[in-house]
Amino acid sequence: MQVRRVCSMWVGLLVGLTLVLTACVPLEPTLSDRDEQETAVAAVTQFHATAMARPTWTPRPTPTVPVLFPTPTPPPPLPKPEEVLEEYRQQVAPLVEKLQAAQEPPAGLQLPEAAHCSIALVPLSERLFYIQRVLFPEPQLGRPGASCNLYVAYGYRRGEPLGAAPGPGIAVAASTQEVIAELRLVAEVEGQLYLAQAKEGVGGVGSSSIQGMVTWAVEPLDPLGDAAAEVEGDLEAIIGYAAGLDWREWLPLDQRLALLTWALSNENWSDRREAAYQLGRIGAKAKDAVPALIATLGDSDSGVRETAALALGEIGPEAKAAVPALIQALGDEDEGVREGAAIVLGDIGPEEGVVPVLLQALGDGDSSVREAAVGALGKIALEAQEVLPALLKALQDESLMVRARAAEVLGRVETRSEEVVPALARALEDSSEWVREAAAASLGRIGPAAKAAVPALIQALQDWAPQVRHAAAEALGRIGPEAKAAVPALVQALQDETAGVRRAAARALGEIKPALEEVVPALIQALEDADSSVREAAFKALEALTGLNFGPDGARWKEWWKNRP
Repeated sequence: MQVRRVCSMWVGLLVGLTLVLTACVPLEPTLSDRDEQETAVAAVTQFHATAMARPTWTPRPTPTVPVLFPTPTPPPPLPKPEEVLEEYRQQVAPLVEKLQAAQEPPAGLQLPEAAHCSIALVPLSERLFYIQRVLFPEPQLGRPGASCNLYVAYGYRRGEPLGAAPGPGIAVAASTQEVIAELRLVAEVEGQLYLAQAKEGVGGVGSSSIQGMVTWAVEPLDPLGDAAAEVEGDLEAIIGYAAGLDWREWLPLDQRLALLTWALSNENWSDRREAAYQLGRIGAKAKDAVPALIATLGDSDSGVRETAALALGEIGPEAKAAVPALIQALGDEDEGVREGAAIVLGDIGPEEGVVPVLLQALGDGDSSVREAAVGALGKIALEAQEVLPALLKALQDESLMVRARAAEVLGRVETRSEEVVPALARALEDSSEWVREAAAASLGRIGPAAKAAVPALIQALQDWAPQVRHAAAEALGRIGPEAKAAVPALVQALQDETAGVRRAAARALGEIKPALEEVVPALIQALEDADSSVREAAFKALEALTGLNFGPDGARWKEWWKNRP
């Protein structure tokens, strides 16, 4: 009954709607009112039958899902240098010869604007062409049939050294040479070549970085207007890599390594040195460049050799193939190269034949080489039978930097502390505060096994240099309960004029764990120190000693101490 009522209601509504609609439509004059009513009823009946019929189900087509992360197309393989150079000789060199011979247009001939031309980069040397082909695999030699081709023929060279750093904080050394870009803009109109402009751009004094020098060198492209944007960035990248810079770090690694190793063979030493430095910045991922860097260890320029050695060190163990060349570099005539080789042999790790040559380097006439050798031996063979005596002897070197490095390295000893601790204790009386500080810090790293040095460390709490007093206090704390003899001196150090010393003394007292009567009053007094870090160290020491947690509230600590059982 309910269904019939609903259906009747729908039929009534539909009939009414149909009558309203038909009333709004002009009727044919031949239709009578009776015919109109019969036609309307028939239409409503048909509509109702269609509406109430069960629809036929048709499956929806499966939508095409867009690929959000398509498989990237692999980059084309890197061109082989010999093939690229041959391509340059056969195809590009003839064009370059024509571009260099182009003359200015005759009077009255108006060259078309750059915006209406097809612009192409044409390198003036085969070495630049290789860089361009690696960066842009498709050759850019103009567009055949274009109404106008504009060729940007470009060259690159280095100029004079800057002579002085541009200013404080500027990452350009005084020895850095100017970056010079030679630019020839040649228009081809109806098969004829006309020189539109010939300029040199110089990047040098005033640039805040080598990257800035390259950008300045490309400035003469500005007369091209908006059209310059098409090639200016590309030209900067090409000249940037020619100068040894890792200009586009987002490129695939193999492209970057190919371009930087290519720059290692540039004619100019500035380019070679910069390229070696950039390879070092890439680190272990630059392992494929190791053979080229090994070859660069024989460079004619000492700065390039040194930078190549340090780059191998940044690559680390992946550069172990360079060990024989680095051992040979320890005999280089330049002390910077020898120093770099010693450092890198320590970075690469223990390899056969390294320890003997590093021991020999401890007798080098240059102190920086001896210091580097000490550091390298400390990394790869600290406790070797023949190494430890040599490092202990280095504590007596005439150079304070060698003695300081030896003192620092000896703090890493784990199994032969009975030989090391007395030597470090004696080093606490060295004439250099750097050596004394390093010795104190090393004794702290050795920890409880350095208990025999406690008297010397107590004496060091009176050193005139605050950094030595600070290191001595920290060392006593790390020795721990074995350093209880130092408690009175540490309590006195809570009044030191240097906040860092007072802080270290408070921490040490908490780590040594002496009798409460010896230290609690002094630590409670330290809760009123003017320095917040000292106050924090004091209440943490009190918490460690008592197991109570009153925080920095001096009044509560005083009340507890006064009313303790």
